[in-house]
Amino acid sequence: MANKLKRTVLSKYMHGLGFESIPPHEFYRAMFPSGELIEWCPNPKYQDETEWKYNAVLLQFTDKTRTVPKRCKLTGDTIYVEKPIVKRHMVFDDLLAIDRVLEQANKTGNFCCMAPISYCGRNRSAKNERFLYVLTIEIDHLITEKVPGKRDKFQKGMRNLLHQWGYNNTPRWTKGLYQPPTAVTCSGSGVHLHWFLKEPYPLFGKKSSLGESDYAFQWDEFRRKFTNYIWNDAVSNGWVEQESHSQAFRLVGSTSKQGHLVEAFWVTGKRYSIEELFDQKGFAVGDRMEPAPREGWYTTTKKDFDLTKKKEKIETPKMLEAKALYPEWYQRRIVEKRPPLAPGSWEASVNVYNWYKALIQDRPTVGCRYWRLYTLAQYGAKCGIPYEQVAADCVEIGELFKTVGEEKPFMDWEIQKAALTYFQPNAAESKIDFITRRAQVTIHKNKRNFNKQYDHLQAPTLVNKQTGRPVSNVCKANRELTLQYMRENGQIHGRPPGSGSKREAIEEWQLANPGGTKMECHRATGISRPTIDKWWQ
Repeated sequence: MANKLKRTVLSKYMHGLGFESIPPHEFYRAMFPSGELIEWCPNPKYQDETEWKYNAVLLQFTDKTRTVPKRCKLTGDTIYVEKPIVKRHMVFDDLLAIDRVLEQANKTGNFCCMAPISYCGRNRSAKNERFLYVLTIEIDHLITEKVPGKRDKFQKGMRNLLHQWGYNNTPRWTKGLYQPPTAVTCSGSGVHLHWFLKEPYPLFGKKSSLGESDYAFQWDEFRRKFTNYIWNDAVSNGWVEQESHSQAFRLVGSTSKQGHLVEAFWVTGKRYSIEELFDQKGFAVGDRMEPAPREGWYTTTKKDFDLTKKKEKIETPKMLEAKALYPEWYQRRIVEKRPPLAPGSWEASVNVYNWYKALIQDRPTVGCRYWRLYTLAQYGAKCGIPYEQVAADCVEIGELFKTVGEEKPFMDWEIQKAALTYFQPNAAESKIDFITRRAQVTIHKNKRNFNKQYDHLQAPTLVNKQTGRPVSNVCKANRELTLQYMRENGQIHGRPPGSGSKREAIEEWQLANPGGTKMECHRATGISRPTIDKWWQ
């Protein structure tokens, strides 16, 4: 079936230059060499962990949906929503799952994708990630030029990519601006660039203070800087789309969004070490590329990685004491290792939701349509908007987004998936930096109008940094009016009421409870710990 699919314009361009096409099975056998993945087993829980072999995970999106219950955060009611059915196939060393899914997907036109990562089991969660085999970066919106008298456009962006790889050098690939990729996949209007690794790179192991793997964090930092370098104005005229290392890409041999064949071509066929990728330097486009500080590199690979099992955690006397005093907390935080309750969450006004809804509809752009609806659902959770209204707004705006980007149609399942973000536990924790990066919108932070704390609260006059004109300090004026009103009505004589009561309460409690602790004072008085730390004698 795959042979009957039409080639994309970029595939024809690569074929015309003489690049060798790669059959799907050969491509994924090069990605996962024979003996690298685990042999078939009925249950991944019973894998022999001493071999340190795992499986890949293949995603197949179907046309079917299922009704799942979700709980509305505003009313607490149970709402039933339609969710697309996604089949997860475990890929073992024989790679038969890839051949089987490709045959089914090409008959039905289903979208199927896979990440170049091995997992422990079927779940693609971060804790189940094990090893990375290929660095894959996607570049969309390649520059094209209309040629007078010809039907097809000239692929200027692809030509510039080949030039930056050193295609025209003698000998070839020796004087490029960066390491040329091992292979390239043409999936439509864009390409996937693949750098195959000599040794798999671990995505687990040493943990950082953020609770995630240092290896995965370092790789994402390198990937972000490398993407910014190779996705330049000479190649693409679209926004730079940043993706994580776990991003799944369309299968080679499957169909693209336009119904064409997703085809891969060998470029250099070379495999790279971690040091070769991290040690790249470049000057030609933009700033000099510095993927990662050399002194902070984790260049360990599977070959020399410490694969010894973690020892069983021993409960210390302090942990046993906490287990007896706070059994629920111990079970949740220590045993189940769940995050603290609602860290950093905050609520906002309905006006914020309406403002952001109007903002994302302005100048819809291909490449960020899904993330704009994704962040809209997050704003709905923050502002207490009912899910029905958020889902309806996503459908309405999604219909608008469908009118742009005919080369990359916006699918209904993408709209439904973005709306379901409303029910994520951390939906109310989304930060402005994440929203602006993903949704590609400009949101200015209000940080005391860019003034220091003293100037914001105490300075009688300020200077507008844009116009250079003096302006009055509204914050200071309102504060003075409030204090003046309270003094005139006999409410205060100097400081506002209650400003010294907490200090007096802390001192009285210490006199009545010599030898008491700060935590006992906090439980008895209800005063916050920072205030107790401030006035503790």
